Amino acid sequence: MYFPSADLSEHVKSPKLGGIPLLAPWADLLDEQAFWANGKRYGFNMSLGNVRGVMPGHGFLINSPLWEITEVAADSQSAHLTSRFQFWKYPDLMAQWPFAQEYEMTYRLTNGELEVKLAVTNLSTESMPIVLGFHPYFQIPDVPRDEWTAHIPARIHVTPGEHNIPTGEMRPMDLPDPYPLKGNKLDEGFTDLVRDDQGRAHFNIKSGDKMVEVLIGPKYTVATIWLTQQVAPFIRHLDALSKPPLNLKIDRHFVEHLATDIGRMAVAGLNARDPDRSS
Repeated sequence: MYFPSADLSEHVKSPKLGGIPLLAPWADLLDEQAFWANGKRYGFNMSLGNVRGVMPGHGFLINSPLWEITEVAADSQSAHLTSRFQFWKYPDLMAQWPFAQEYEMTYRLTNGELEVKLAVTNLSTESMPIVLGFHPYFQIPDVPRDEWTAHIPARIHVTPGEHNIPTGEMRPMDLPDPYPLKGNKLDEGFTDLVRDDQGRAHFNIKSGDKMVEVLIGPKYTVATIWLTQQVAPFIRHLDALSKPPLNLKIDRHFVEHLATDIGRMAVAGLNARDPDRSS
């Protein structure tokens, strides 16, 4: 895991790219300062300051201080922390995304593997639009980026359009496996993921006998891979998104087209294995 801050207090004062940010209630970019749901357009109030940009991206929970820790526990084999976000309590959030909702997230570390499990509860009387994402950053310590390769277990490569917003066009997977990072950069989406018998898709970055492996659960149907050409040896983005195939914006109402009735609860998981463990 890449985390450039010396400690959490430094990160709170000056947030940097790193860790495993949660992107909610939407991930990636919107094509306007609004979203569509249940046949209705919901415009953002830009004067509130919690939504920014001509094409707002990644929701507004990334650096929120409103999470409450509900449980911390450990035993000889593992440790976990659970926190809760009661979105419905905060008028400025409800003004932007007027669907009562609640999040519960658990981080569990066991035998060198970190699991992140997220549950979202829809407390509204209507179906709730939601496009969840995680934005984890990884590195292989002490190994230059040019010596890394990436494994992307997907059958479909999403063709990006203007501003990297998908248009709905797709093509068969056309990248080599493994994909060498040397001289390459990438910021594109992939779907129809190859999965194991538990429904998990296995991504990794690797160099020699060192590997960082990420497993994304069956409710995550798309991955956006962001490989930038950085001096520091790390992949800045291996994104697991709980979206029906990406935000495939075939028209302006893409959130409505993507939104599924999550019932009362949607649960998804992401696992990361450290580079000293074999696959």
